[in-house]
Amino acid sequence: MAAQISTDLMDLFTNGREPFIKSFVWVHGELDSGNTTYADAYYSNLVAFFNKWKTLISDSLNIQITELNPNTYTGTNRDTIRTAQHNFVANYGNANIIETDDATVMDGQHYDSATLVRIAEEIYNNVKYFEPPLASSYLNKIFPGYTKIVYIPHN
Repeated sequence: MAAQISTDLMDLFTNGREPFIKSFVWVHGELDSGNTTYADAYYSNLVAFFNKWKTLISDSLNIQITELNPNTYTGTNRDTIRTAQHNFVANYGNANIIETDDATVMDGQHYDSATLVRIAEEIYNNVKYFEPPLASSYLNKIFPGYTKIVYIPHN
């Protein structure tokens, strides 16, 4: 996989394009909501996970968290996960919560198309003006030793 990523990145650079990470979209917590140990550690794990990515990419790393749906995940730890997600967004500084209280599902668990469109539009509106750092500023931190990844601007 690493070789394919390297090849794909070189193709982009060769064609005068430079990739970037505009935002992380986080849709997670379902499994953790069923385990008290995981749920209790959810907030600290979120902080540790995204602090690592901030170190690799940028202090301004943007994150969009789709909160755990209250209508489909009714385990004993659901509210612990949702609280952790909201607390993370409140404390992180460059993150948004995507509310799911009014989300509808098609099969008792998965979002229907109208909800997916609403979530996608909300994410888009949250990040459309965000200016992320270019990949050349962080690729070698994510892929140590990738000396082949060199961005040469094309005039």
